[in-house]
Amino acid sequence: MTSAANYKTIHVAMAINNNYAQHLCVAMASILKNKNKTDRLCFHILSSDLSQENKNKIYQLQKIAPFQFDFVNVSLTQIEGLPINKPQTMPHAHISTYYRLFLASLLPDLIKVIFLDSDLVVECTLSELWNTTADDCYFAGVRDVQEKENCRRLCLKKYCNAGVLLINLDAWRQADVEAKFMRLASEQAEKLDYLDQDILNWTLQDRINYLPLRYNAQVGPTQAFAQYNQTAYNERAIIHYVGKIKPWHEWGFCYPFIGRYLQYLALTPFTKQTVKIKQQQNYLKAKLRIKEKIKNFAYALVGKSYKSNLPAYVKKALQ
Repeated sequence: MTSAANYKTIHVAMAINNNYAQHLCVAMASILKNKNKTDRLCFHILSSDLSQENKNKIYQLQKIAPFQFDFVNVSLTQIEGLPINKPQTMPHAHISTYYRLFLASLLPDLIKVIFLDSDLVVECTLSELWNTTADDCYFAGVRDVQEKENCRRLCLKKYCNAGVLLINLDAWRQADVEAKFMRLASEQAEKLDYLDQDILNWTLQDRINYLPLRYNAQVGPTQAFAQYNQTAYNERAIIHYVGKIKPWHEWGFCYPFIGRYLQYLALTPFTKQTVKIKQQQNYLKAKLRIKEKIKNFAYALVGKSYKSNLPAYVKKALQ
């Protein structure tokens, strides 16, 4: 593929395991729904275990808008020995989280690529992000919601969330960053609380550019997320559901913008899951409301005032 071809087509790489196919389809559906008519998209799906059934479901997204795609089979020998057991900080982590570290060799014909996590929805055309200059950096990304804490932990000056990246693959190849990634992972495994995200920021620290917050509005149920991301919320282009609880989980109703995930889910071959998720979450909300009313009534009977011990973000979501 020539340099010109690289730039005319927007190349998007996404890494998943088979269990995440539904969420990949949601992210892709959001991109296709919000693309410009002139956008030419090519998706590169990185996986080691994607079933043929789920590949067929991805292909069915062509009903929303046409796109090119290829399935890149990742050999697990490439990432053998990398740390994965981080129950406190990344209990949901899967070995596929490391695939982004090997994009330069997995996609040898590309000059640059947009990398996206699957737990997000895109509410804009990707053309503006694609046309952002990345020639002077290894990658461009959005400040992580916990940037200060992570910079302090690793003694860094910058720290980006790895869910949305514009990657200069040529620069990666010239600097042989994959070898550096592996060396750091081997030497500093105990310090890598956020695995590949730590590796990316630590190894490539001297050439990281910031993207506007709107390209990775990291949403979660807590006040800390809301306070940090007020600007990103208001001008959001990409909504990234970070944290241990996801919109499709039972407690997902606590998330801002969960409706956006469900809206795009309805456009995919997994549309039946929309009703299931809503039923589970509505049941939990009803149960919590009833428990709160019972407790309030019981306290009132003995002349006391009931103070709920539910987190503020749960109480807000129940209103």
